[in-house]
Amino acid sequence: LIAGNEIDGAVFGGLFLIGSRHRVTGNRFLRLNLAGCEPQRAGCLYWPDEPELLSAGIYLGRRAERPAVTRDNLIRDNLVTGHGMSRRCIAAAPGVALSANRIGPNRCAERADQ
Repeated sequence: LIAGNEIDGAVFGGLFLIGSRHRVTGNRFLRLNLAGCEPQRAGCLYWPDEPELLSAGIYLGRRAERPAVTRDNLIRDNLVTGHGMSRRCIAAAPGVALSANRIGPNRCAERADQ
């Protein structure tokens, strides 16, 4: 359970999530991606085959130290703001299906006042 937290200001994304049956609710991820990363931009790739890893607000991954199946997670009622968050609020690694998770509603915007 990741609930009721506030992260205000992050160079890259707000949350990297792997595994199954997690609940991410009621969090405030504010002023994310202060580096202004866009997929494929120099200095913004950690794993070349996962270009959105550093620029997404909440990233559903397929590996960390080990591979993991990422599904059956609940991600709702979160506020996610920062550079690119209206486009990449919640993203997934290749091979991870957003549709295999329960996502929304979440509020995603470039700035908190939007």
